[in-house]
Amino acid sequence: MKLLVFIGPSGSGKSTIARALHARGVIEVTPTWTTRPRRDDEESGTIEHQFVDEDEFAHLEQNGFFHDVVNMFGLPYRYGLPRVESPGEGKIPAVIVRAPLVQSLSLHYPDRVVYQIETVRDRARDRIESRSPADLDGGTRFNGWKRELALGRHVTSRVFETGESVRATVAAIQRAIIEDFLEERSGLG
Repeated sequence: MKLLVFIGPSGSGKSTIARALHARGVIEVTPTWTTRPRRDDEESGTIEHQFVDEDEFAHLEQNGFFHDVVNMFGLPYRYGLPRVESPGEGKIPAVIVRAPLVQSLSLHYPDRVVYQIETVRDRARDRIESRSPADLDGGTRFNGWKRELALGRHVTSRVFETGESVRATVAAIQRAIIEDFLEERSGLG
């Protein structure tokens, strides 16, 4: 199974892009599971995260549900990536992870295409601040932003800039998916 991997530092637009492609029926995202609290825009759920308490997370981890478990940004929350299943129906299997996790993910999914989603630093900072000002306190999600951007460029197949038009970026990524996943392309056009 060929896997599509979205990476990019906080505030780059990964989730927005993935949600749009999912809504178009192009991709099926396997969510990470996390113990972090939901943000205001996540109250009704998201395609990229399953939110659980620490006890449920520990139970899943002990039963081998996750490939990998990590803590991010020096915060106490944990993230786990379960096995990715083939979605069928002409959809491309996808995950959203951070650049430092691509190497580990590659051990489980060597046939993968990595798309880095980028934006300018000020736009990323504004996005982070608008969804959760506490994420900027102490720099938790913004520390290492430049390092993560640079690391991502070393492990990515393609880079996409999220500028003013999300619609244009989504369309460009959809065209790239068709090129990169030709054998799985039925239903993508």
